[in-house]
Amino acid sequence: MLGMVLNRLAARTQPPPPRRTRRFAVIAVAALAIVACTDNTPTDSASDGPSPDAASDGPIVIATTTIWADIASHALCGQPVASILPPAADPHSFEPSLRDRE
Repeated sequence: MLGMVLNRLAARTQPPPPRRTRRFAVIAVAALAIVACTDNTPTDSASDGPSPDAASDGPIVIATTTIWADIASHALCGQPVASILPPAADPHSFEPSLRDRE
């Protein structure tokens, strides 16, 4: 009796056929690629408010060292990335001072 119930439950919970899953995955990846490659800048030149400057378009990115700042800048397509360490500073011996906060 228990075996019959388990067999019926197993028959109901079968995953969809692989062809459907593969087709859905291809459509989902294509849709994500199309959305990711679209340009979301406004096309209307006569907007109501002032045009936003480049600094307010995206998040402010700060890296710990200049090497990571350069990598992050390349990953963000040339967007400016600030670094906590000044250029040519040794990250192993750097000690921040109160002046570095500015």
